[in-house]
Amino acid sequence: MLHPLLTEAHRLIWNLLLDGKMAIEYVLHAHSRAITDINWHTTDPNQVVSTGIDGWLWGWDIRRTNKPVLGEFTCRLSRILV
Repeated sequence: MLHPLLTEAHRLIWNLLLDGKMAIEYVLHAHSRAITDINWHTTDPNQVVSTGIDGWLWGWDIRRTNKPVLGEFTCRLSRILV
């Protein structure tokens, strides 16, 4: 079973069947600022996407983690007006 963990700008995918540092299966790098959300694909367990404060949406195929399979700039907010 794989479980994502968000760090400041990295995504760690943990294998919950393993212990300690060996449980880290993948470290995915793409965001330049904090990650705000992460979701697995609804039908393909190898696909995961994340969004971040940097305004990017990144998609990954965990079978090929050297680079994202999708990168889409969505928006950049310098401030939120209420």
